[in-house]
Amino acid sequence: HGSLPNRTGVLSFDVPAPLMRYSTKVVLAGALIFVVSLVAWLYAPLVLPGYSSILNTFHKNLEALTFAPHESRIIATFNVTSDSAVIAYSINSSTINFTVLKDGVPLTSPVQDLALRLTKSGTYNLVAENTANTTITATVTYGVFPYSMAQTFYNLAGIYQSVTEFFIVLGIVATGFGVYLRLRGR
Repeated sequence: HGSLPNRTGVLSFDVPAPLMRYSTKVVLAGALIFVVSLVAWLYAPLVLPGYSSILNTFHKNLEALTFAPHESRIIATFNVTSDSAVIAYSINSSTINFTVLKDGVPLTSPVQDLALRLTKSGTYNLVAENTANTTITATVTYGVFPYSMAQTFYNLAGIYQSVTEFFIVLGIVATGFGVYLRLRGR
């Protein structure tokens, strides 16, 4: 592109059009942020330390159990020698509650999702209770872990999830803003 005289005899210069409109750049940046963040969120099991160990413990202890109405049952007995954490939950039932007993004494009131720190050595029982008026089959699982490992893992998982979800939302908002700019003609 060169300079050519226009009708008034003044030289004018052709300015090349930008390669991409601003709105297109915003859409692409938002989409890139969204995709990278989503992939990071999906790959959490490969990134978070301890994930496979915790997951394997839950899989090993996974069991489908049939409970009569209002039945309580010991589903696990385990020995703890140091500061530990027990985590228990039901995968498919909201009528199963858990509690932990030590020497027959409940350490918690029954709850649906149990996460409890066990500070004293000894033998503990994990009890599951059906609170429904009907017989149900529930899939339950539990794990007993060193407390520091469980605490570190769940703290890191919470931070990792919050950060990746923030960037997922940021990508969606940026993409939406780019589309808005595009519709407005910018």
